[in-house]
Amino acid sequence: MDDKKKALIQDYKHTFGSDHGKRVYDDLMDRCRVFKTAHSVENANLTFVMAGMREVGLRIFNMRGYTFLKKKPKKAKVVEQPVKT
Repeated sequence: MDDKKKALIQDYKHTFGSDHGKRVYDDLMDRCRVFKTAHSVENANLTFVMAGMREVGLRIFNMRGYTFLKKKPKKAKVVEQPVKT
C-alpha cells in the first residue's frame, strides 16, 4: 500500500473518529443501507439505485479499516455426491 492510500485511510479514521463524526458515520451507514438489503422485489431500477448507495457506504466502511469478517474464510471443500435417478 502506498503512502497516499495510507494517509487517506488515516484521514477517514480521523474524520469519523470524533463523537460528531461517529454520529455522521452511523447516519451514512443507515442511509447507504450497508447493513440492510439492497434488493427490491417490486422495482429492479430501485435495486440498482440501492446497490449504488450501498457501494458508497461500503467504501467508507472499508476505508475506516473495518471488515465484515473477523477471520479469513476457510476454503470450502468440494464433495461430490452421486446423482440419484
